Amino acid sequence: MKINTSHPVGAAIALVAVCFSKLDVQSTPAPVESQWQQWEYRVAELNEELEDEENGMNLEGYGIISFELVAWVEHDGGNKTAVFKRPKWK
Repeated sequence: MKINTSHPVGAAIALVAVCFSKLDVQSTPAPVESQWQQWEYRVAELNEELEDEENGMNLEGYGIISFELVAWVEHDGGNKTAVFKRPKWK
């Protein structure tokens, strides 16, 4: 009777390969400095035509200078308050 040794040898090779691959995974990565995104905010009082009465800019103007609308409040009399934010430049 002949014994087939290819299966146990193949299993041993696979086991050794798995053990060596685990060594690489367990190494500690280099520390990375994490930073939180900081934001710049602007509050604008808008008239009925949706223009900022302080500087004459409309909603599209705020978008052009990279602000996005995050809050909107409508007041009696037709005026509105808008809050915009954009990433703070360093």
